[in-house]
Amino acid sequence: MVTKRSSANAPSYQCGVCGETYRDSTELSYHSYSHSEEWPHRCSYCNKGFAISSRFETHKRERNIIRNTYCRKCLKSFQGKCCPGILGQLEGRIFCESCSLVCGSSPIEYIRS
Repeated sequence: MVTKRSSANAPSYQCGVCGETYRDSTELSYHSYSHSEEWPHRCSYCNKGFAISSRFETHKRERNIIRNTYCRKCLKSFQGKCCPGILGQLEGRIFCESCSLVCGSSPIEYIRS
């Protein structure tokens, strides 16, 4: 249920689930996806959802950047693609292709030089 509140400068649309308020119904609509998990755009690599297609396109462009990183097990340097922000979130689980076979999967799409 959406409640419209009235005040000249205050946000006027309130989420019926968590109570957060927004200035317009579009912002509230985007917010509602976080409760339903039914995002109109979703990354097939990291499963992150996006309400706005332009933000999803930005995410995909950033994901296609080839990054230099190193294996957290053998310290070997390697190149790969990954979703933005994933390196910081999974800091201890970034492995080179060889170590990922032993230690478990890594969120990296490996690039061979």
